[in-house]
Amino acid sequence: MPTLRHSNSVSDWNSELQHFKYKLPRLFLVFLRWAGFVVESDRNCKSRLIWILFYVLQLVPSAFLVTLFFRRGHAFEKLLASITSLACNQVIWYCMRCKRKTLTALLRKMQANHLPLYKLTINFSIFVILCMPIIIMALRVYLIPSFIWRQSLRKIIEYFVLEIVIANCIFFLADFLVPSLLTLLYCSLCFRCSEFINNLTKEIEKFAPQEFGPCVQFDILKRKSKVDDILEDLENIFSKPSLFLIMLNFVTCVYHLGIILVVPWRYRHMLIESLFYSTVHFICVTAVFWSAGSVPVALNKLNRCFYKKAHSRLLLVRTSEGRKLKRELFEKPEFALTGCDVIIYKRSSILAFVGTLLTYSIITMDIKYKNH
Repeated sequence: MPTLRHSNSVSDWNSELQHFKYKLPRLFLVFLRWAGFVVESDRNCKSRLIWILFYVLQLVPSAFLVTLFFRRGHAFEKLLASITSLACNQVIWYCMRCKRKTLTALLRKMQANHLPLYKLTINFSIFVILCMPIIIMALRVYLIPSFIWRQSLRKIIEYFVLEIVIANCIFFLADFLVPSLLTLLYCSLCFRCSEFINNLTKEIEKFAPQEFGPCVQFDILKRKSKVDDILEDLENIFSKPSLFLIMLNFVTCVYHLGIILVVPWRYRHMLIESLFYSTVHFICVTAVFWSAGSVPVALNKLNRCFYKKAHSRLLLVRTSEGRKLKRELFEKPEFALTGCDVIIYKRSSILAFVGTLLTYSIITMDIKYKNH
């Protein structure tokens, strides 16, 4: 009987989920389905084939880059950065694939609680991400060394096709597409949760102390419990992928900053490219820390505002009716999103990340100098 009830509940959940309509940006929903990160990706054979092709499309370029760098005997730092990127990408994809049901339920829960994502902002961000290959190719064309233009037309075309078009498409598919879109998803979910908490805080501030009675306090705590459930799901889904996102971006930043510190100015095309790549990856890491760090900031502000309003009412009304509710709020441990409990995502961690990044970049520079 328990097995029968469980199977019935799962089938009811799946049937309910099939009729659920997302209110996500169209491009974002397409990415989640093609990548296999929602349950609709397994709806039929065509859907499964699409996410398998998507996985192969981002796996093959990464493996190709690692093999190419290994055979050509590239520097150890470049080979290490490529291997790390390949490994982190596969772990991120596998973790998100395993959490597809939880992610689908989370998106449904957010929309049921009137927390849909901002379509305009996300659509613009996706447009910028998809334009990255064009931006990088334009930058590389602008920075083509002068001696290339003195070659024959055939060699110029070969250089343009192989070194600019194909190389940048491989980089985009292997190192940039999935991490950047997942960073966008994670940051968007965190900002929506923190905004919901901030709205609760503003609502509390509007009440006079005499009006902030047990019924109002209970309603606030009831609505806060909904966002607490969403935050727990968010931690459950993105704890491992976010950690590997940080690792991927960190190693890539160290590699490119090492190039900036070592390579002479006459190779300015390499310097400007490395500056561009390191800036993009640094923005991704900063966005994760800033957005995830906004959640504990909003929660602490809500707790202080709730305590202040309840305390003011206690002094005016001289009753103990709200003490239990106030204790319910403050006895709960402080919540913060983490990366497998290894990294705590707070805004103050950005300074620690910058310091670590500069330290390892200087170490990389010293190793290169010794090798030369």
